Amino acid sequence: GIQPDEADPGFKEFVIAPQPDKASGLTSAKGFYQSGYGKIGVEWKCIKGKFILDIEIPANTKAVVYLSTDEVADILESGKLIHGNPEISVLSFKNGLAGYLVKSGNYHFESKFVLREL
Repeated sequence: GIQPDEADPGFKEFVIAPQPDKASGLTSAKGFYQSGYGKIGVEWKCIKGKFILDIEIPANTKAVVYLSTDEVADILESGKLIHGNPEISVLSFKNGLAGYLVKSGNYHFESKFVLREL
């Protein structure tokens, strides 16, 4: 899901929090929201033990992205370790859920698939 940030209405900043559910068979989803700033796009899937998330963040906006993981050091963005990417800031890591602040652009995240409640 794409969710508004209650502290910053109008989708200048928003939340992306995918929620796979093996029990119901929900292992992929794709959608978008046409905000006043442009298209917010999200596509995610669970394949062969991997969680893959592709997102599109419009210009002049940012998103808080939540990824379920056992180890933040293993998360990749466009094939490279996420740490050191100047467009991505680590916000939190608690109970297997990593939060990142992501600037405008297109991103391709990959991590080991870990099912958690968001």
